Amino acid sequence: MHLRLTDFGILTMALVAVTVWMAAARSQLPNESNWPLVYWGLMIAYLRWSDDIMSQYVIYVGLVIALFVRFEFLAPGLIRVLNVLEWICWGYVIITGLIYVLS
Repeated sequence: MHLRLTDFGILTMALVAVTVWMAAARSQLPNESNWPLVYWGLMIAYLRWSDDIMSQYVIYVGLVIALFVRFEFLAPGLIRVLNVLEWICWGYVIITGLIYVLS
């Protein structure tokens, strides 16, 4: 196992760090915050450059969940379920990014 120190490997490590920050900050941010949308927009830009490292479906599901939570026309119980699904998407991004960087 070796560390990928290419430009794309370093970008992926930075992305994992931003994902950890976003996951930690999401519990402190109000639902109306635009930061999760900015994050998922950056993830879509990352997908355009990646070599099929991450599943695009997981990233798009995360974006749709962030949109639903942002415009909060849902019941509080459903928002909690969506927050759990968003945590699963973040976990996928973290694990997949670390596997790519460390392989």
